[in-house]
Amino acid sequence: MSSQNIYANTVAEYQARRLFGKEKLRRIAGAEFGNAIKILIGYGYLGDYDNADSQDIDSFIASQIRRLTEFIEENSASSALTKILLSSFICSDVKALYKSSFADGGVSSALYFNDSVTLDAEHIKEAVSELSENPSGKEIDYAIMQAMFAENLAFAKETGTSLLRYCRRQIDITNILSAYRAKKLGYSHEETLSELFDGGEISLENIISSDDVKETEYEEAVIALESNDIRKFRKLTESLLLDTFKKDFTNYSGYGPFIRYVLTQLEEYKTVRYILVCIKNNIAFSVDDFRSIDDD
Repeated sequence: MSSQNIYANTVAEYQARRLFGKEKLRRIAGAEFGNAIKILIGYGYLGDYDNADSQDIDSFIASQIRRLTEFIEENSASSALTKILLSSFICSDVKALYKSSFADGGVSSALYFNDSVTLDAEHIKEAVSELSENPSGKEIDYAIMQAMFAENLAFAKETGTSLLRYCRRQIDITNILSAYRAKKLGYSHEETLSELFDGGEISLENIISSDDVKETEYEEAVIALESNDIRKFRKLTESLLLDTFKKDFTNYSGYGPFIRYVLTQLEEYKTVRYILVCIKNNIAFSVDDFRSIDDD
């Protein structure tokens, strides 16, 4: 039994006690925008955010994510796990930095890490170096995302845990949503195929056929998409991703409790961001549409 794993999981379980249940979410949702921010700060949402009067929601949430990335780097018991959990943020930074090289203006406020962190992602560096001289934003996004997925799979294979299935499910979910959007835009089979990523559990040909995907664990999520209910799709697929580790949640010698906390905290950030956007723009919504720690 790894003492490092036990320590990481114990710290994560302590942090998980601060996650919001439905009642706290309802309190935030029932407040005016400025008061909602103050309630969140009272609940511990602050980090490097120092302007409670600002209405910049993305900066507010980014400050919370930076705190989480620091927690992962400081406490993760595995370098492979660290890289997988941080990969989407590194990917976001690489895209922002690369695109900024074609336009005027800085991007420092949009980054999760300092510039040097992104240089450790070998697959991503290679993908960027192989892009054409004047790539489109779509080409940049696809190349970097494919590199991120390939890198995650490579790291997951090192762990011998449920992480490999988690990474493959991530790819399947991304592909299902991309195929849905391509269909809405009237893309041909070949155009749709070019939007999808390698490495998932479901073949790309089956992804394109929603009927084939309905025969998998994603049936309910696909039906939600066909009803144009993106919110329900995201809730269902987030639950599926978390369920990948369900049998490991009480295994303190593995990674389960640590991963559970990180993924649930990220879900909470997304939920809080959505609530703030709705409050700010007077959009009706229901807190029950989102997962919370109460649902586990």
